[in-house]
Amino acid sequence: MLKKLHLTLEKLENNKRFTDFIKKNKKAYFVSAFLMANDTEAKDAEWQVDYYSSEKHRIASFTFSKGCKMSLKQSL
Repeated sequence: MLKKLHLTLEKLENNKRFTDFIKKNKKAYFVSAFLMANDTEAKDAEWQVDYYSSEKHRIASFTFSKGCKMSLKQSL
């Protein structure tokens, strides 16, 4: 399972959407990763990887189901 997370992080680091986010949020840092599965088997599960931007007080969540998706959430 950790190998799949490692591969996902490598894939993320080479993704244009992520690199653009990091260029605009230089102080953003990794805060969490969640394995999301629809059933009891994790073979088709996907990782959600979250980065926190302390300057903008937002969390950027990245998922890879069909391409890379990013969503921004306001932190409390």
